[in-house]
Amino acid sequence: MNYRTLKPRKFIDEYYPGSGFTVSTVLNWMNKGLLPYVTTPTGQRLVLVDEYVLMITARNDLLE
Repeated sequence: MNYRTLKPRKFIDEYYPGSGFTVSTVLNWMNKGLLPYVTTPTGQRLVLVDEYVLMITARNDLLE
C-alpha cells in the first residue's frame, strides 16, 4: 500500500475543508487512536493517509 503523510493542518484542508476542525482536534484523534500517524525524528506527528482505504471507508465517527 502507498501511504502519504500530511501535517495535521494539511489533512484538515484536504479532507474536512470548512469544517471548523483545528489542529488540536486532529492531534486528539491521533492520541485516541482514531487516526494513524508517524512521528518524525524532530517529534512532529504526521497523519498517515491511505488513499484507497479512505476512498472506501469514510470515518464518520470523526465528525461526532
